[in-house]
Amino acid sequence: MNLRSALRNFLLLASVACVGPLHAALITKDAVDSGRYRADGFHDANSTNYLAGFCTAATCGVAGARRDFFVFDLSDVGLINSAELQVFNPAGGYVSAAGQDTYRLFAVATDINKLTADHAPGNAEGKAIFTDLGDGAQFGSKLLSTPNQVNNMILKFTLNQAAIDAINAIDGLFAIGGALNLVGNETADKYIFGNTDNAMLVRRLIVNEIPVPEPSTVVLLGTALLWFVPRIRRAMR
Repeated sequence: MNLRSALRNFLLLASVACVGPLHAALITKDAVDSGRYRADGFHDANSTNYLAGFCTAATCGVAGARRDFFVFDLSDVGLINSAELQVFNPAGGYVSAAGQDTYRLFAVATDINKLTADHAPGNAEGKAIFTDLGDGAQFGSKLLSTPNQVNNMILKFTLNQAAIDAINAIDGLFAIGGALNLVGNETADKYIFGNTDNAMLVRRLIVNEIPVPEPSTVVLLGTALLWFVPRIRRAMR
């Protein structure tokens, strides 16, 4: 058998081996938790409300800035090459006199157990978590325009490579923080994701898992190599 024939036969066997099924699909993971931290460190572990921005006392009871978070269980997700966060923004969820704000997603360095725990107003750890939710590596963002263009709909955020790398490094719970741009001297309501006390609202992460060959495919390809190597050696003599 000459070299050309050996190579042709090997490629034929390899192509047969590689047509086996691949484990690849879009995987949807609903959030296992969500919440918000106030600038003074307060967090209610029983609330899944994910309002982010500035809220007046008349609207929220206590005036101050809020940052939110979302937690997902990725323990059964393999390596991925893309991801999208989808979050529902209810009617009246976006309030701003400016009408041109940016909501950004960030990496969260805080331990998940601490992130999801109760924190009283003035708590130092809670204040540090509030900071953490808006100062890590940026994972994505969305420009918010007029309320009628973002209210009562699912907002979609394409996560960047930093987020994908972070997800691929996790085998378990994964958190994303969120913050609305604030100048620091707000006196009027300016927030996104208001009216989100309903834990059944859409908060999901959709990831595209990298295809992994079936074990049978690997075996077939290995068999093709075992068949091909001695023949290519003989053909080269």
